[in-house]
Amino acid sequence: MYRARMDSFPPCPQTLEDLSRLLLQEQWRNKISCTVDKDDNLYCGSTTASDGSHSVAFISERMRRFTSSVDILQSDGTFRGGIHS
Repeated sequence: MYRARMDSFPPCPQTLEDLSRLLLQEQWRNKISCTVDKDDNLYCGSTTASDGSHSVAFISERMRRFTSSVDILQSDGTFRGGIHS
C-alpha cells in the first residue's frame, strides 16, 4: 500500500529548479499544484536570475484575475540569505 501511494506522487524535489521541471510535467502538475476544487492550477512560472538564484511563483488564474482589480496587493516570499557563489 505504501509503495502504491508513493508511486502516485513524484519524488520530492531537492531544488527549486527540480520543482520547476516537475511542475512543467503535465502528469504531475495537475496532481500537485491544482486548487482544491481542481478547476485551476496554482503554478504560475519560474525564472533564474543572472546570479543563479531561482524563483517559483504560484497564483491561480482566478486569483490573478481578481488581483487585477485591486489597488493594494500584499505578497510573501521565502528568501535564502547570504552571498551565493
